[in-house]
Amino acid sequence: MILRSWGARAPIGNTATFLDTFSETIRPHMEGFGGYRGCYVLCREEGDQVHIQVLSLWNSLESIREFAGTDALTAVVSPAVEGLMTDYDTEVRHDTVVVDTASGHHAIPATPNQGSGS
Repeated sequence: MILRSWGARAPIGNTATFLDTFSETIRPHMEGFGGYRGCYVLCREEGDQVHIQVLSLWNSLESIREFAGTDALTAVVSPAVEGLMTDYDTEVRHDTVVVDTASGHHAIPATPNQGSGS
């Protein structure tokens, strides 16, 4: 399982609008792609800004490419939320989930020598 991480900052007053747009438009869009497993949206207030982190879970990089296109590291940012943000990541980060105690997912990552016959 792959965790795709994207972050943004917005004025605190835009938080509710972002979350509504996410729930009504963005999440249903992601759910339309095979391999999408769910997500977390995290918010942290600092001064008059909110830091938003969207962590989406996918079966594989192939399923992410179906969603994001061939350049899977480019952020997919809805025009509906661009104007709400002070700034946002234009690139994302992908990490392999090796232990997930919330859902019980457990995978042992491949090592460089695994399967090499050494």
